[in-house]
Amino acid sequence: VPNPSRIKSERKPYVTPMKILIARAKAEKEARKAQPCRVLEEPPENGLLVPELVEVAHRVYRARGLCNEVHIGYVGHEIRTCTGPNSWLRSATHVWRKGGVRDVFRFPKCFHLYDRVGKPRVGHDERFSVPRIPAIVELCIQAGLDLEKYPTKRRTKPVYCIEGRIADFESIAEENESERKCSFENVTPLIDSSSMLIEPVEKIQNLVGNRISHMEQLNDEERNKVRDLSKLTLDSWFEMTSGAKKIMEKYVVNTCGYCPEVQVGPKGHKLRMCKASKHQSRNGLHAWQEATLD
Repeated sequence: VPNPSRIKSERKPYVTPMKILIARAKAEKEARKAQPCRVLEEPPENGLLVPELVEVAHRVYRARGLCNEVHIGYVGHEIRTCTGPNSWLRSATHVWRKGGVRDVFRFPKCFHLYDRVGKPRVGHDERFSVPRIPAIVELCIQAGLDLEKYPTKRRTKPVYCIEGRIADFESIAEENESERKCSFENVTPLIDSSSMLIEPVEKIQNLVGNRISHMEQLNDEERNKVRDLSKLTLDSWFEMTSGAKKIMEKYVVNTCGYCPEVQVGPKGHKLRMCKASKHQSRNGLHAWQEATLD
């Protein structure tokens, strides 16, 4: 049974209680007063990678690439929980259509940050020039995954914090020397799931279109292949979620308290595009807070 929907005017619950957030902010303010100029020692706040999470990021990215084929059922439930447009005319009954992978795995998108420490925010005027990619991919990139299409700045020395502002004194020469060449060799999927089980999957899709119980129409070999694919999909999903939770313990992910917008990075972006509750009082800005895997 689906969970009861949250009232749109209510804010999402805070992951960390507000009292702890206020106490943490006061402690950071006192630390800045006591030592205005200091070197940030803990990664990833200092711009460096967390070494033990680099391999986790690669595993999460590979696991995400394996989740390609999935089938749940051919008849939707009759639970009246629809809250979409004109749902009152249908007595909250859902209008079902044939779904796809994007309907099952709803990966939210966020802006890609070239420098997560030096420039952690995307301005409103940059909304069309900065690419948006799935948040799980951006999380892996910030944790150490290198993709040629989405370059990111890697540092070899920690940054400084001067009166609350980040200062990077790493020379351009050292930056060029430490710049790593990106390749796709380290992110190649372990199994080519796109070419795996092509005939059984096509046969399943045809049977589903005819509303026939597909497992009864498959032979033993095809049933075993579909069963192996299902197990592979679940294993990949669990590996991806467990790895993402582990990475999120170190790398910050923010979400809007009222809408589904997500941004991976120390801070949320500055786009004035929130249309959720109370957005007029924020001039369209998102109400950023700590995000969870859900």
